[in-house]
Amino acid sequence: MPATKRHMAMVRVAFLLLALLAAAGCATAPAPSGTISPTATGTGLSRDQAIAIARAAEPRRGGAAVLQADVGPFADLGNAYAASRVSPPPTPERLVWRVNLGTVSGPLQGDGTIVILDFQTGSVIQVYDWVS
Repeated sequence: MPATKRHMAMVRVAFLLLALLAAAGCATAPAPSGTISPTATGTGLSRDQAIAIARAAEPRRGGAAVLQADVGPFADLGNAYAASRVSPPPTPERLVWRVNLGTVSGPLQGDGTIVILDFQTGSVIQVYDWVS
């Protein structure tokens, strides 16, 4: 890959990481229209419950920061390439928590684990790692 293409790819990843960090810092902002808020979906796990279950499911990341904790349909928050821990696999409309536990010390200097949980039961659907 030529140096300019490599540089542009690194810049894109850096901007993506900055957007992720900005979104994580806006956790108290109201949900934009079109997203699902936990209070609008009936009873299910609270954010704190989901985080506790995610930490227990991935003990290596027990002390890691919570970079994100979102509720939404599995089609939007799940990973089509990660193995499912439940059978049958979740349907696209199944409501889930996506909890991102990790550390970010600078652009392209982060790693973590994403845990996908069933919104109603708290069962672990997927666990996968990421590195930037």
